Amino acid sequence: MSHTIINIVLVILCYALYRYRRRRVHELAKNIPSPPGASSVFGALKYSLLGKDMILELLIEYSRYAHSIGCGMVKFITDPHICIGVSDRDDVEYILKNCLEKDNIMNLFREVIGNAGIYAPVSTWIHRRKMLIPAFGPKIIKSFVSIQARQGQDLSEQLERDGRVGSGEFSIWPYINAYTLSSIAETALGVKLDALRDPNIPFLRAVQDVLCFMASRIVKFWLWPQFIYKFSSLHADIQNSKALLYSLPNKIIKEKREALHNNNKVKNLREKQTIYGQGQETKSFLDHLIILSEEENRLSDEELREEILVMMLAGTDSSAVAIGYTLVLLAKYPEIQEKLYSEIKNHFGTSDRPLDSDDLMALEYLSRVVKESLRLFPPAPGIARKAGDKEVHLPSGIILPRETTIVVSIWGMNRDPKQWGPTAECFDPDRFSDKQTATYASFSLGPRNCIGYKYALQSVKIAVASIIRRYKVVGEPEKGSVPTIESTFSIMMRAKDDYKIALEKR
Repeated sequence: MSHTIINIVLVILCYALYRYRRRRVHELAKNIPSPPGASSVFGALKYSLLGKDMILELLIEYSRYAHSIGCGMVKFITDPHICIGVSDRDDVEYILKNCLEKDNIMNLFREVIGNAGIYAPVSTWIHRRKMLIPAFGPKIIKSFVSIQARQGQDLSEQLERDGRVGSGEFSIWPYINAYTLSSIAETALGVKLDALRDPNIPFLRAVQDVLCFMASRIVKFWLWPQFIYKFSSLHADIQNSKALLYSLPNKIIKEKREALHNNNKVKNLREKQTIYGQGQETKSFLDHLIILSEEENRLSDEELREEILVMMLAGTDSSAVAIGYTLVLLAKYPEIQEKLYSEIKNHFGTSDRPLDSDDLMALEYLSRVVKESLRLFPPAPGIARKAGDKEVHLPSGIILPRETTIVVSIWGMNRDPKQWGPTAECFDPDRFSDKQTATYASFSLGPRNCIGYKYALQSVKIAVASIIRRYKVVGEPEKGSVPTIESTFSIMMRAKDDYKIALEKR
């Protein structure tokens, strides 16, 4: 009995010491409001037990609560760890520019991605980002238009070949996902993989499996600890998918290194500056990365694979999700779709020539439609950052405690009435006709924003234009100006019905 009492006293003393050391943290946290039912230890963990659907629901619920109280910030988990959601534009911009370290949950991705720039610690990220920036220059991105345009044309033709045109409602997800996979495989690796005609290619199957498995681990918080996860069936599944996922990039990296050195191409390409998109031959991102890293700070084969894989995994789903939401929105708002079609028809006339980079510049309404779709339905609805070992003094006057997890609600910022006015939830592409329009953060902001966002926008615009140019997208018209699309969380935000639409030939 005496031992029991001693143990209880020790536990109480340890907790008291823990609270005393964190008294400043709790003092600051008291100034941040909590939504009803979110301030207990298990306030938000219950959502994890209910599955991935609840993660997005939680983000939306708390973002709207933050809008309703006017401060753009909520505290939605307390002891043993404080987690704060932020959707106010000024505070978000400050956080994304100054809190550069990713939250610990990002470590879950490193099993597959390693230290690729998007998930790497700041010390590694600085080196990688410096190396990557030239490879994502405007001329290089522009050099990929012809590849993406060809893939977009294949997409629209495959829909007709498969009898999807004029045959009623279907899910367009497999088609747009195949388009983005094929496009990024050719532009990232320089490999032609025809996913539209053969979706069972092992490498492409592995891409989809890994995304699904990683999403599953994120929502199963009991699998976060490595010592538990390693004994789970999910660990075995990911290891099997990794073997398939790594085999193709490893093979191609080895071959490209040997080819470039054997032909002495590295030096010649550097001297002629063809790596900046000025050569006649279109090169993949992998070519550019090998050449750019050759003279100094050489990237190892493993580092090259990490960067290429993150392009493949992040670029595939994010672009496909954006295309899907845009097409569904155009089906819901036929008058906006007809305005877009008129712009495309007036620009191309009767010509069926492939789209080029000048066309993308000229199609202004297309750009507005895509931006507005991304604003309302950002592929990545939230971003997790760490406050670190210092307090964060925000423009709003609120001080975030040290060692805090900060969840930046991209969804919330993009729909904040303080920023976008009373029509914040409405689908209105014309809001982007004003160059002074408020910032939308669908590709993040600050130094760690999505380095490939211009490539992604280009890919989305080409796919949407390729489909609208040939087909009318049909769906049930929305009754009001606020679109409702039931969505879930699967690494990216994604429509639950996998973007069901119907197509009619124009």
